[in-house]
Amino acid sequence: MFRYYSTKTLRGFDSYKYRALDTSPLSIYVMHPFWDRTVTLAPLWLAPNMLTFLGFLLAASNFLITCYYDWYFYASSPTHPEVNPIPRWVWFVLLVFHFGSHTLDGIDGKQAKRTKTSSPLGELFDHGVDSLSTVFMPVAIFSAFGRDHVHGGGTVEMHVITWCIFFTFALSHWEKYNTQELYLPWGYDLALLGIALVYLISGVAGIGVWQYNVLPGCSVVSFLTIVVVIANFVLSLPVSLNNIYYKYSPVNQLKYGFWDGMAPLMSVSLLATFSTAWLFCSQNNIAELEPRLFLWHQGVLFSSHLCRVIIAQMTSTKCQLINWMMYPYILLLLCLLLLPTHLVTAQVELNALYLFSTLATIAHLHFGVRVVNEIAESLNVSVFSIRKPSSS
Repeated sequence: MFRYYSTKTLRGFDSYKYRALDTSPLSIYVMHPFWDRTVTLAPLWLAPNMLTFLGFLLAASNFLITCYYDWYFYASSPTHPEVNPIPRWVWFVLLVFHFGSHTLDGIDGKQAKRTKTSSPLGELFDHGVDSLSTVFMPVAIFSAFGRDHVHGGGTVEMHVITWCIFFTFALSHWEKYNTQELYLPWGYDLALLGIALVYLISGVAGIGVWQYNVLPGCSVVSFLTIVVVIANFVLSLPVSLNNIYYKYSPVNQLKYGFWDGMAPLMSVSLLATFSTAWLFCSQNNIAELEPRLFLWHQGVLFSSHLCRVIIAQMTSTKCQLINWMMYPYILLLLCLLLLPTHLVTAQVELNALYLFSTLATIAHLHFGVRVVNEIAESLNVSVFSIRKPSSS
């Protein structure tokens, strides 16, 4: 049977120890006390990975609900009155599902400690589904603001905000790959609570509350985009560089050399470069034709690479420099962007996006299912059960 990882590589999980540092005041004084109480409601027979998976399903449900009601992000746009608005009750459903997903993500590790079932598989499963949730959550929240160029957010703003979230997630695991310790970003819980607040306000006051300018000529979404960019490049990046620089000191030498240490960012950088080129250089303005699928295919490629980075870190192996899925992606984009205009019609470009997104999603799902089972077999643990599988 085909295997993604050799037995030798999987043995690296045997000596792995989870190390994380969370210094966020919001996490320490608010979220963790709340999760400590909430986890006591979970029965001791319930596997931590099941909590992780249920949280993932709630995040995916929000994505699918907004797909159904607002595929093109026009339901909340005053410039598109022909599109039915999202019913107010839906915002409360999104709020409950979002808060439930956040809570389950916060208590799964605590449930593992309660049941004495902590394992590298649990951490990989948790962070792996989180890597895909980085596209679920922003894409769902965009429906609250709408897509227009007056008070909503255009495809450029959506692209920038989504990539800022990708960037923050990638930075955390780049740090962990180099320092062997996960530094949890301060903005994580704050951002998730902010999304919950947007759903609440949208349900109570209606989406019209977002249709105004914060400053002259600056809509809510434009202002939010500026804030997110500043938070990433003024706060997150310097902190990450400082953490890694500290590990370069004579006392704490990095395990890898400089170029090996940069490997986790290579595919991320290529994806950011080529997806942005597709956004701005598309011969048919593909992001305007299919904005949701345009964001989705990036999320799948991002998650595919980050899962491999996480596994490399946990098994103490070198990270693959370029994820294999990037090669057909780059080749596809070079054809779409460089071929003569009469050959790359709107339908051709749309079909290319549909086909690649479908194949990439299937490939990533196959990777995820197979690798989880490979690791479970290697560690002799069950994925969704407390008891260990039979060794027979």
